[in-house]
Amino acid sequence: MPVGHRPQPPVGTVRVAVTGTILTHRFAMVFYLRLTDDGTRTINDLNSILTAVGTNLNTDVMASLSSGCVVTLITGVWITSVGNQLTSSVSVNYPGTQSTAVGDAAACMVVDWKISDYYRGGHPRTYFPGLVQSTITNGSTIAAATLTGLATAFGNWRNHINALTATHVSQVEMGTVRFQSAGAWLTPPVFRVFTGLSIRSLMGTQRRRLRH
Repeated sequence: MPVGHRPQPPVGTVRVAVTGTILTHRFAMVFYLRLTDDGTRTINDLNSILTAVGTNLNTDVMASLSSGCVVTLITGVWITSVGNQLTSSVSVNYPGTQSTAVGDAAACMVVDWKISDYYRGGHPRTYFPGLVQSTITNGSTIAAATLTGLATAFGNWRNHINALTATHVSQVEMGTVRFQSAGAWLTPPVFRVFTGLSIRSLMGTQRRRLRH
């Protein structure tokens, strides 16, 4: 970790946290959005974007997941200018629809996001719970058809996010923020858009991300 405090994310980006429960344990996934706006940045714009992020997650992804996985909150922190931000949270109730979850709350799929940047370590990935027991073979391998379906689901979610607009927002891009390079903080940090994704064939674990 570089010396000193991590710098603020780039102006115009939103840190989004999707939180919920898996078999009663809390989980979270984090990613960033870059918003193109007309110079006016309001809490209503942020609320509109966060609501749509959650709605599309429910439509695109949750139907592939077990009912033991429930998304309950979408939170965003929008960096509106240097040293200033807008923060909002949208409460939701989006359960998966499939039965018989994998019995370990820490078990999850791993989504590797593609970006147009090459460096060692730190590339964006999402650990998302809700895998269905019947889709797992050998105790750890996700069935090929399930991998295809999950990749399509998360790809559709990304595409729908990238198509969002709001009153003062003309473009939304889903991605990540790179904060450091060669052992030093980047000033300013750099936003990188997600250009694609893949789902790992082996289950991952999010044990360190679980909360009671």
